[in-house]
Amino acid sequence: MKGIHHAHFAGGYEIRYAASDPKLEKIPWVESRNTRTGETKRFLGEGAKAEQVAGLEKRTMQCVDCHNRPTHDFLLPERALDRALALGEIPETLPFIKKEGLAVLKASYASDAEAAQKIPAAIERITRRPIRRWPRTGRPTSRRRGRPILAVYQRNVFPEQKVTWGS
Repeated sequence: MKGIHHAHFAGGYEIRYAASDPKLEKIPWVESRNTRTGETKRFLGEGAKAEQVAGLEKRTMQCVDCHNRPTHDFLLPERALDRALALGEIPETLPFIKKEGLAVLKASYASDAEAAQKIPAAIERITRRPIRRWPRTGRPTSRRRGRPILAVYQRNVFPEQKVTWGS
């Protein structure tokens, strides 16, 4: 994934902006924050002054800020998880990953930030349970456990916009 979509949907970045008109078409201020490192970059539009944009409402960028309709498929959790498993995004060697993955995907989260914290943590806890015998490939590393399931969630659910599975 490249370009602007990579910046705000690949995970790890938050894009905020301020519009100076009611139709949200004139954007004098944009902020990009790397949520992993905390590094923040701010951009002022040509001719814009910091004092002018200070009083404008700051918004977190969402799909509908650029698109007037969804531009990708929104799947139900079962199908979304099946697709990720079939594409190899989620290691099938994790015991009960479909059952446990569906449980965390279907849970309610107040915000994307809460989901980003709780989904990987839940998968990490689940996959650390003592298992009588791990497959020959061994226990997957923690980096591979929760992030792919979080990505499934973030492609389909937007709590701040009240968009959840099937809506």
